[in-house]
Order: sequence, then structure tokens, then C-alpha cells
Amino acid sequence: MAQAKFPWRDGRSLDEVLVDCRRWLERKRLITKGGGCSGTDLKLLHKRLGSEFPVVVRQFLLAVQPIPMWPDDGKGGLNEAGPDEFFFYGAERSELKWQSLSDWVPESDWSAASGLAIGQSGYGDAFFWVKGHRVHPDGCIAIDDHEGDPQYYVLARSLPEFVGKVVRLKGLSPRALDDFDDDEGDEEDIADMFSTENLELFRAEHAELNPTLKRL
Repeated sequence: MAQAKFPWRDGRSLDEVLVDCRRWLERKRLITKGGGCSGTDLKLLHKRLGSEFPVVVRQFLLAVQPIPMWPDDGKGGLNEAGPDEFFFYGAERSELKWQSLSDWVPESDWSAASGLAIGQSGYGDAFFWVKGHRVHPDGCIAIDDHEGDPQYYVLARSLPEFVGKVVRLKGLSPRALDDFDDDEGDEEDIADMFSTENLELFRAEHAELNPTLKRL
């Protein structure tokens, strides 16, 4: 079988992706070691979202317990034991909610779209599990990059591909992380981040996923 153009597009299920990616996610303090979110938090989230709780997002939170970058208490302040660049929302997070994306541009792509916020960058840029996009089937992952040009764009076709992609790129995009903790594997991370191949892959997929936007 021919190798996929993009290595993270290999048709694996979320569970299969997590088997391979869990160690890196744990090492970068994106998730805890062990199981998923608590049953109580998941029940409360399911009650809050109801039928609008995507199956794959539920599967993700059943399998992993994300570590926050900062507490959900409105007081601010970084979690020193948390991740560096971005984080996923756990089932307990108030930010994990739906919002309309109809004001995103170009309007022709997003006018009927809504997104479930599933995480954000350290700069406050939320990323979403999306439904209603003009081009992509429900389940693509998109980001509101408030300082970016373009600001709104699709990052991946699905949550499993998104997880595989950030692990391959060692961040939301190549060369994204600013500092390292000298843990085992950081030298490999640096090599992957500054890989010309990975940068070219990121740009090529961006162009494919966002045909109405300018190329990076």
C-alpha cells in the first residue's frame, strides 16, 4: 500500500492513534498518566451537551485526562505542572462548549458552521471540533488564531488525525514550542520541529484543507 502523503492520515481509529501517541502526550504534560476523565465529570458534561456531544470527543475524554495550562477558576496564573504550548479541555472545563462560527471568514465557508471548543493555545486561541463547514464533513478541527493571517482555518480532517499531527509536528505547527524541559526525547522533538519536511507537510495540508485561503 502506498504511504499516505501526510503521515497522520493513515486511517487509524482514535484508540489506535492514542496507543502510539500517549507516551509523547504524557511526557509533554498534555495528559496525565493512566485513565481518562472521571465518570462524574463525563456525566455532567453529557448532561450539559446532550445529543450534541460528539462520539469521538467522548471517546477521547474517556481515554485521557487532559492537564490544564491554567486553573479553571478565573484567577489566571499558569499551571507549572502543565503543558507549554497548548492544552486540551478536560470534561470538567467550562470552556468546553459549543459556539457559532458564522462570523468567521470567508463567510461562504463558515456561515452554517458551529464548533465545540476542545482546547486552546497558550495565547488563548481556541480550537474546535466543527460541524456545518461548507467543504469538510462534520468532525474537522479548526482554530481561531487571533494573531494569525489567516485567522480562521482548518487544522485537520478529524480528531484522530489532529492528535497524530500535533505529535508528529511536536506542536500545533512546526517550530511552535518555545522552550523545553530537558526530558528524554527533547532532542528528537527539536529535530522534528525544525524539520524542513514537516514544515512542507504542514504548508501543503494547510493549502489542501483551506482552498479559499492564501498559502502559508
